[in-house]
Amino acid sequence: MDVVMGVTAAQVCATQCHLLCPLRAYFLCHGTLALFSLQFALGIWTLLEYVPVHLGSAHQANAMNLFTAVLVTLHTLRPPQPGAVSRAIARFGAPLVVCAVAAVGVAVTVNN
Repeated sequence: MDVVMGVTAAQVCATQCHLLCPLRAYFLCHGTLALFSLQFALGIWTLLEYVPVHLGSAHQANAMNLFTAVLVTLHTLRPPQPGAVSRAIARFGAPLVVCAVAAVGVAVTVNN
């Protein structure tokens, strides 16, 4: 019962704060709630069927989907101001990675 009340409260908050959150976060919050509801239903169905392998696997796969959705939602809701170190890494890190990948590609093609 607590889970149902928690999902209902989260749904009410998500529908009421759509003016305060970015549109992407609003849709991700609804997607997360849908995955959570599916996870809850799969868990109950799995227990009622005495834990068959296919339902247990579906429950575990949906757990990974739910975890990913929560991470993406939290990433979307984080503050947008990066620090000085993050800006420096973003500015100089990408060209260095491209050069490193190109060097590895050249090394692989030359040695083969």
